[in-house]
Amino acid sequence: MEELLAALQQKKIVVQVDEDIKDLIPGFLANRQQDIVNLQRALAAGDFQSIQFIAHGLKGSGAGYGFDFISQLGRRLEEAAKSKQETLVKQLIDLLPVYLQRIELQN
Repeated sequence: MEELLAALQQKKIVVQVDEDIKDLIPGFLANRQQDIVNLQRALAAGDFQSIQFIAHGLKGSGAGYGFDFISQLGRRLEEAAKSKQETLVKQLIDLLPVYLQRIELQN
């Protein structure tokens, strides 16, 4: 958790975007916004299996688009959901919108 919090200490988080996929980034980020909604709903329902599923997707897709933080968050969130650590799951979910608000894309 500490490494994730450390990454959010900056007001702007610069992410290098590969020219080959730059057109895909807006859709990718919009999908992460939807993930936040789905994660919050799943947490409210105590549906840790759905959280695990979404987190696994975050873990697998983030780095491929240049968003290593999303992959790291997904890995931690998946682990926390597997062991039904509700408080940690909530804390991790709450980090995603903070990260998304602070990213600045660079080509």
